Amino acid sequence: MKIKKCPVNPEQIPESPFYLFDEDILKNRIKELKEETGEAAELCYAVKANPFLLKSMDEQITKYEVCSPGELEICLGSGIAPEKIVFSGVNKGQEETYRAIDCGVHVITAESLQQLAMINSCAGERKLTVRVLPRLANGAQFGIDGKALEDVFSRREDYENLEFTGIQYFTGTQKKSIEKILKELEEVTAYAGMLESRYGFCPEVIEFGPGLSVPYFEGDDFEKGYADYRKLTEAVRGIGKYRFVLEMGRYIVASCGFYSTKVVDRKTNGGRNYCLVDGGIHHVNYYGQNMAMRVPIMEHISRKGKKPEDGKEAGEKEWTVCGSLCTFADLLVRKMGFTNLQTGDYLIFHNIGAYSITEGIYLFLSRSLPAVYLYGKEEGLRLIRRETATAKLNKRRDD
Repeated sequence: MKIKKCPVNPEQIPESPFYLFDEDILKNRIKELKEETGEAAELCYAVKANPFLLKSMDEQITKYEVCSPGELEICLGSGIAPEKIVFSGVNKGQEETYRAIDCGVHVITAESLQQLAMINSCAGERKLTVRVLPRLANGAQFGIDGKALEDVFSRREDYENLEFTGIQYFTGTQKKSIEKILKELEEVTAYAGMLESRYGFCPEVIEFGPGLSVPYFEGDDFEKGYADYRKLTEAVRGIGKYRFVLEMGRYIVASCGFYSTKVVDRKTNGGRNYCLVDGGIHHVNYYGQNMAMRVPIMEHISRKGKKPEDGKEAGEKEWTVCGSLCTFADLLVRKMGFTNLQTGDYLIFHNIGAYSITEGIYLFLSRSLPAVYLYGKEEGLRLIRRETATAKLNKRRDD
């Protein structure tokens, strides 16, 4: 996977910090994945990875997994067809289940026996048959234990308002071992085969979340991910019997995102050079960052009009990059070499398309949410969320 530079000079954008998502990178990524997958499986996008990209991918993606009422409303408000939505999540109540049924959501997953009963009841109230996809547990808090789920399928006629379409299986993310992923694929396929042989139930669909890893840091193998994906699709193609849906988020969108932050101060304390930026860990959350011990792929953009002799240092120096939060934990990079780094320069973090935009500790210190931009060669640069103040969210209503 070739690492592409940020398509926009940060000085073109009035706000700092900001996120920028490159639609061309995104669409090309999905195109390559679909070409590799072929007819072996459908792609399902996990909305939690980045809800801002839904409209950008809707012509290419056939299914969306939502895990909360909020994500459901984002999809519907973005014009996503309800029949493309799989409504998942561990905490589904009657109100949001009715909402999903009433708007025509294609499939609802069941994370527990209680959820199964509740979905069946809601469907009965609406005098409808609802397609349901029970989630098979893997020893954690998610899904239904294999033995309990086996009992459900043995008496599935008791759930008279449900149409069981298959099973869902997801055990985690950022798995660096393709062997582990293929073993899990084998396990869920074996479980499906057992359901057919014992209870005459042949799953129409197996929704499988492989949890493929994404490279973020210097030293990561940026080609390995495609090789692993190829092995996965070959394995799925070899099974042939079931209709597979590969549910992924990070693996689809990570590479299309950039995060730009400006250098606002520099200092040397105890012989160490510190660079302070106007962003921080509340905006950048790489999986496995390990307190900034690893170095992400970054660009250093000099401010307009800066001369090589600005300051006293023209050569490369090692810097610790810190954010704007008043906590010792706000370290983005512990050791990074920059040439002639000055106040007013920009640092652009790559592969920031997944999770950081929604996963950060945004309300800490009541700093503003960054602006969000889309870029594409055809439509150019577009603002899709303004810089947003958060102080009012941390303020008592009676003040």
